Amino acid sequence: MEGGATRLLVDLGAVRYLDSASIGCLMDVHRLLLERGGSLRLAGLQPVGGDHGQDDRRAEVVPLHPDEDDALSAFSALPGEG
Repeated sequence: MEGGATRLLVDLGAVRYLDSASIGCLMDVHRLLLERGGSLRLAGLQPVGGDHGQDDRRAEVVPLHPDEDDALSAFSALPGEG
């Protein structure tokens, strides 16, 4: 981001647990990118507990994608991109 990047994809496919500090960091990055007209995308987020469906409350803040390809496609669909 210091180099001017406005789009960031974080693949969480190998992550099994995010603590509150990690979530806070992702939210800070999300806010900074939004301020610069950018976007943060999260891919591969594992279901919480036994929930195998997407928790819509998480997607209200940062767009969630099943995999990297889907997230990259979403970047190209942004206005002014593509």
